[in-house]
This record gives sequence, structure tokens and C-alpha cells, in this order.
Amino acid sequence: MNTYERMDNREPQPQLIPYGYNPYLSEDTLSSVRMINPDPTEAETTLNNFEIKNGEIFNRNEILLYLENNADLVKQLKDAAAHIPKIVNYPFKFHLKLAKDMEDKGFVTLYLCLVGKFTAKQAFNLLQEVDKKWTNQKVSDVSRFNVNVEFI
Repeated sequence: MNTYERMDNREPQPQLIPYGYNPYLSEDTLSSVRMINPDPTEAETTLNNFEIKNGEIFNRNEILLYLENNADLVKQLKDAAAHIPKIVNYPFKFHLKLAKDMEDKGFVTLYLCLVGKFTAKQAFNLLQEVDKKWTNQKVSDVSRFNVNVEFI
């Protein structure tokens, strides 16, 4: 077999470059930096607690970098995770995601998604209720951090 042939004969998939990716920082370098400063940042601690108590994080490293660059959002995320479950009367799970605007590459929003078995009408009403009771009062900039409802 030629050393350049793929053993499974599948086409290689394009790799997505994560938000905040720095090609000069290898995983070894990042590990070394963590060894120098083993204390987790407030953003890391918040994500760890979020994962344990509340839900799933998609692209954790990207979100961590985003929160470290937008430190004011850490408090809002903590507040959301504590208060939104008190508003919602349906079983749900949190998902944390970053969304990038396809037209403006620098425009990124962190979404706290409430995911559950809702009907479209329940999801719409739930989003309105969460916006009214929490988002409109607590979120300083919905273009950087926002809440969304996803129904499955």
C-alpha cells in the first residue's frame, strides 16, 4: 500500500477553524501555560460548573476564549443558569453555543439555548416569557450574549 493512500478510502473532511484559533499555540503550549498558572480563570470555573449542573457546551475551547475576551458575560451566564430554570415550567436542558455571522466574520454571539420537547407554540411562548422576565432585564448586549429556545 502506498503510504499516501487512506486506509478507509473516505474523502478527507475539511477542518473547521475554531473562533479564536491561534496556529502558534499548540496543545502542548496551552498545557504548559496551564501548568504555569494552574488556577482556573473565572470563565473556566463557570464553564465547569455549567457543564456539571446545567447542560452541554459545544466547542468548549472557543467559548472559553470568547468568555475570557468578554469577561462581563461570565456574570450574565452564571445569572442565567441560576434564574432561568425558575421561569421555565417544562423539562429542558441547556446548550451553550457560539454563532458566527456569515457575512461579518467578526460578529459572534454566545447563545444559551433551552432545549426540550416543546411544541412550536410552547417554544415561542417560553422564549417570550424568558425574554420578559430575564433577558430584557439582565443582558446588556444581545448581540454578544442571548437566549434561544430549541425544540426537538
